[in-house]
Amino acid sequence: MREESTRSPKTRIAFKPSGPGILRAFRAGKFVKLDFPERRSYLGKWLVQGSTNLIYAKRGVGKSELTLWMAYSLAKGKPFLGWDVPQPLNTIVLDGEMHPSELRKRIRRIRRALGVITKSNAAQMKVVSAMLTRKRHPSAVWTGRRRTAMIA
Repeated sequence: MREESTRSPKTRIAFKPSGPGILRAFRAGKFVKLDFPERRSYLGKWLVQGSTNLIYAKRGVGKSELTLWMAYSLAKGKPFLGWDVPQPLNTIVLDGEMHPSELRKRIRRIRRALGVITKSNAAQMKVVSAMLTRKRHPSAVWTGRRRTAMIA
C-alpha cells in the first residue's frame, strides 16, 4: 500500500488513504515523513480543498446572500470578492432556514448578474432546501467524482 525507499532514512513516504471510515495512527517520526498531495485552492487561502469553513455573523447581515454568491461564482468560474476562481467547480448549497421562494428569488438575481450556468461554460450548482424535504432537514448530500466544493 505504501511506497518506501530504502536509500535513506530521510526518504519521504507517499501517503495513501486506507479508505472511508478507517482511522489510522502514526508515530510522529513517520507522520512528518508522509508526503501528502498538495491541496487545491478555490478562494485564496480561505477556501481550500478539504477545509472546513464557517461564516458567522448576527442575523440578517447577509450570510445566506454571501454563500449563494460564493457558490454561484465558484460554479461559474468567476472571481469572487477579489479572489480568482481557477476553474468552475461543482457546488452545493444546503439551506435549512430560507423559504424556497426566497431562495429562488435570490438565485435568479445572482444569475442575472453573473450569467446563466450552461453545460458548455461551467460546472453545476445544486440546491437542497430543507423546506422541500419530508423531514425538514437535508439528509443526503450530492457528491460526484468531479471537483466539488461543499457549501452550507
